[in-house]
Amino acid sequence: MQYVLALDCGSTNFKAALFDDGLQRLSQAARPLPSLNYGAQCVELDAEETWQIASALLQQTCQQAGVTFSQVARLAITSQAQTFLLLDEQNQPLTPLISWLDRRADGLAAHLRAALGDEFARHCSFAEPMPQLQVAKLFWLHKNAPDLLARAACIASLPTWLALRLGAPAALDDNLAAMSGLYSLPAQAYWPAALALCGVSEAQLPSVVPVGSALPAGAPRLTLAGNDQTCGAYGNDCQLNAWVATLGTALVAYRRAGQSPGPYHPRGCWGPYPGGGYYELAVRDFGCAALDWARTLLFPLGPLEQFMTAAAQAAPGSAAPPLFYPDLTGSPTAWVGEGTAGERALAVLEGISFSLRGLLFDELGADQRLERLIVTGGGSRSDFWLQLLADILGVAVQRAAGDALLGAARLALPAVEPPHSAPPATWQPRAQQSGFYQALYHLWHAHL
Repeated sequence: MQYVLALDCGSTNFKAALFDDGLQRLSQAARPLPSLNYGAQCVELDAEETWQIASALLQQTCQQAGVTFSQVARLAITSQAQTFLLLDEQNQPLTPLISWLDRRADGLAAHLRAALGDEFARHCSFAEPMPQLQVAKLFWLHKNAPDLLARAACIASLPTWLALRLGAPAALDDNLAAMSGLYSLPAQAYWPAALALCGVSEAQLPSVVPVGSALPAGAPRLTLAGNDQTCGAYGNDCQLNAWVATLGTALVAYRRAGQSPGPYHPRGCWGPYPGGGYYELAVRDFGCAALDWARTLLFPLGPLEQFMTAAAQAAPGSAAPPLFYPDLTGSPTAWVGEGTAGERALAVLEGISFSLRGLLFDELGADQRLERLIVTGGGSRSDFWLQLLADILGVAVQRAAGDALLGAARLALPAVEPPHSAPPATWQPRAQQSGFYQALYHLWHAHL
């Protein structure tokens, strides 16, 4: 039996699952990830504590299935992007892990855009150098702690740090490297202009391997599985005509882009897809985070089920329904118009769904070739919301059968097809409701 462990290094929790060599899930566990907040803009993680959390989680997941860690043949890591630390020549931390949420580089984004220009989108995953990217944080260190940056023998992303602690070499997959702003996708090498701007050398950076590659050392054998959105898509068999959406804290639309490299659309993020070809995604900061905020206002202390039931009972069809704008979450102007608590709850689900429609059709260029949308994340547990999405989007909506952990495990065992049980639940658009929502979407969009 070749056991496979998958580790998903998220921003809030680390999650792990153990699979057998037929990709049957045997156990799963999660542990929260505490952050060190030194100020409004500084978000860091203790490097040693992060390793201890990951190590304990892997051991716990094995123990739940009655397996020892030494019996695991392969370990696949999918990770948040951008989070990194500086290491000395003995691979000891010189800094905490600097989270992708850290915003100390906010004031430098304009300088980065001017210095790197329009070429940035062609080289890197993102359209422009945002403060959250590793290139921006390194530029901040170059400006504010140049001696510390010069001392670094290795600038290690989070999965690189964990790989080193597991006895593997310092490496990073090209899916995550392309999201850093330091790596050129056309050249398949680090981008000299970005390195020079940040005052770092290629010798300080991990080697880059194709996403899904197994590293040549370490026990168990380690597979670098890219970002969690890519693993989630891979775990759900994302295809050219079947895209993936995540109803999580953020709202994400993800598609297979084919064999031709990007960039594709002005606001899309692109990069390598496992096994060849490329992906593109678009994101909004407020998905279920907007729902959680609205729930606390409409139903203080009430469970999520109360919110969803009230929304389901507020049948659409009003001549002047309230409208909700997720990007205005936290503001009294998030709703436009009046309505009962149930009508305002329904407006929240509609508004998030309208935002997803914008991501799919306006930002990623979906057309009649999109036949099916696979939905993941916490919001996908609601049958009512999935039917609402089908009506608003005008395409079949399917509840995801896989997740990022399964996608990572599949990358570790690429020749194995995961087991399939019952056909996944699917919702079809209903003609009358789709017509209503076509008109309401245009009304909603006119208020943006």
